[in-house]
This record gives sequence, structure tokens and C-alpha cells, in this order.
Amino acid sequence: RLCCAFRRAIRHMGSLRAIMLAKRLRLFSALPAPGQLLPDEDLSEIYTPILQRFAAAMLHRLWHPPRAIWRLLHDMHRFAAGRARLARWMEPA
Repeated sequence: RLCCAFRRAIRHMGSLRAIMLAKRLRLFSALPAPGQLLPDEDLSEIYTPILQRFAAAMLHRLWHPPRAIWRLLHDMHRFAAGRARLARWMEPA
């Protein structure tokens, strides 16, 4: 019952904080989708300084990185940000 109510509240509020609270309380059935498809705030905090240093180094040296590095940065961002839209079928029963 608690997880169903929490899931309804997340749907109405749409809050990232509520999702992170459910993850930290280990209420995985209250999440609106599987955990790997949702944004990860902790991982974003780890990645942000790395990406900022990379951008500063690119501006300082005027260096154009190879395509593989761009792909890696894109994958890191997608993994930390989660999916933009979650289909209804992804919700746990």
C-alpha cells in the first residue's frame, strides 16, 4: 500500500527528489520504472567535475577529440541522466 501511494505521489509531483528518496529508502517497487532507467543524482555529482575539466581542457588547448571520446561522453551523460520519457508499461505492477 505504501509503495502504491508513493508511486501515485511521484506521478503527480514528478519530482526527482521523491524518486531519489524512494531509492535511498530502498522502496524499489515505488519507483516509476526500473532503477537503471531513472536519473541518478549521485552519479551526476561524480560526473560533473570530470565533464567540466574536459570542457575547460578543450577550450584551453583548442583540441578536437576523436569520435570515440564523444561517444563515451554521450554514454556517460545518458547513463547519469536516465531516460527522458518512461512508457506506462515500464511501471512495476
